[in-house]
Amino acid sequence: MHKRGLVELGADPADRCHTVAKIAEHARKQAKEAGSRDAEPTLRQLLPALPDADVDAVIAALRTLHTALGEAAPSTAGDLDL
Repeated sequence: MHKRGLVELGADPADRCHTVAKIAEHARKQAKEAGSRDAEPTLRQLLPALPDADVDAVIAALRTLHTALGEAAPSTAGDLDL
């Protein structure tokens, strides 16, 4: 991921012996934009070997997960830096 420019590496300010990885800002922006797109066509292309009923089940499960995560209480630990 670092070689592809998606992750930036740096020294841990508290302990220079450790390396800290952080999502690159442009990758974070792309991920947020991707969240608003419909993934169904891409999933169907990525899963051509599965029967349509199985792909439908995967899509339904992902929609359920998306809804559940959207309804989840915000983290009390602050913004997660994924």
